Amino acid sequence: ARSLDHKVDPGDCVVDNFGVPLIKGALATFSCRLTALHQGGDHHIIVGEVAAFANVEGDPLVFFAGGYKRLD
Repeated sequence: ARSLDHKVDPGDCVVDNFGVPLIKGALATFSCRLTALHQGGDHHIIVGEVAAFANVEGDPLVFFAGGYKRLD
C-alpha cells in the first residue's frame, strides 16, 4: 500500500446513528459493527457486521488509473 493524496476532508462527512462517519453525497453507505480485527502483515484486516445500508440513484464515481472517473 502507498500513501495517496486522495484524502477525505472531515467536512465532507456526516456521522450516522451508529457513530460511523459517512461521506456526504455517496451513492451507497454501509454502517458496520466491528466483529473482529486481525493482523495481516503490515495491515489490519477488519471484519464487520452490517448494521445499516442506504443507497440512492445516481452516476457512480470510480477510482481508476490514478484518478477519479465518472461512469455515465
